[in-house]
Amino acid sequence: RNEYDRGHLVKRTDVTWNEQATLEIYAYSVVLPMHQDVNRKTWLQLESFTSEALENTKINELLIISGPIFGSNTINNYREIADRPDNFYRIVYNSKLNKLAAWIVPNEPVSRSRSEIDLKTYLTSVDRIEELTNLDFFATLSNNDQIALESSVTEYKWLMNE
Repeated sequence: RNEYDRGHLVKRTDVTWNEQATLEIYAYSVVLPMHQDVNRKTWLQLESFTSEALENTKINELLIISGPIFGSNTINNYREIADRPDNFYRIVYNSKLNKLAAWIVPNEPVSRSRSEIDLKTYLTSVDRIEELTNLDFFATLSNNDQIALESSVTEYKWLMNE
């Protein structure tokens, strides 16, 4: 009885490599308190976009990394008390093209309709996500490749074959 959904970080239909992985999508480790507007509008838009890219015949393999960015927010009445992420991030990487796109989506009410949401608004660099999460993505790449890839805020049209 609040404005938060049990938001999944990964869309079930995007996890297709084996049955175990498909079952794990329902684990609470990939479900977080997500504002209903984010879950039903912004994150859904981003998930749909990613799913369409996966279905694209020219892009048949993507690494998708999604997660929460926590601050100091706590909400009551979400199955007792739960930490509420301030934001969610998604990184989409194609190793064959050596291209990525990254977004940070605030976990807050959204006044626009789903069709009015422009994903460009949320584009960011992997460096910014690393700064907010204290995680290190793509650490296996050379330092030069890692710096070049992670520091830029890139357009995501390559995911649409444009």
